[in-house]
Amino acid sequence: MTRRLLRITLIGLVALVALAAVLPSLSAAVGLNISFDEPTATSGISVAGECTHEGVTLVIDYGLEADRKPEVLCAKGFNGTGWELFNAVSRKVEGTQQYPTGFVCRVNGYPSDAEQDCANTPTRKQGTWTYFNMAAGQKPVWRFSMQGAGVGKPECGSVEGWVFSSSSTPLNHPRVAPQPFICGK
Repeated sequence: MTRRLLRITLIGLVALVALAAVLPSLSAAVGLNISFDEPTATSGISVAGECTHEGVTLVIDYGLEADRKPEVLCAKGFNGTGWELFNAVSRKVEGTQQYPTGFVCRVNGYPSDAEQDCANTPTRKQGTWTYFNMAAGQKPVWRFSMQGAGVGKPECGSVEGWVFSSSSTPLNHPRVAPQPFICGK
């Protein structure tokens, strides 16, 4: 190998290492998810609206008292727990001090700190988040989840739903029902 070729190769390697070091922060600044690590549960692409061919759909219904409309989001390429699904679609979820990843107390700042301190599990009177799902390929019917979000792993084509409900404004399930599907079809 000639000196010139060796020099060009070394300069190229140094440039690649430098690019690898700054690319994650640059990609985060423009909203891309670029990682050189192993894929994680939050890898993939998040888009507004329901998934149609690939991914897991998340519905967040803030309830009847909130000044927020229900959100429907798609996490394409998602492979993780129901709890990690929030991060995959760039939404913040907070547990209680008692159950930090076992009981959802707040989603995207709702309810506010003034309304609930999230120290203990809120009561139905105070208002709570309830977890539902729809299995991939099934009719779009909400079913109360029999497992917690930190344990359950939604499969591709399924729909996960959360609704905030209180005794004064009860909701039995999210008001939006996207269509579950079989992935790849």
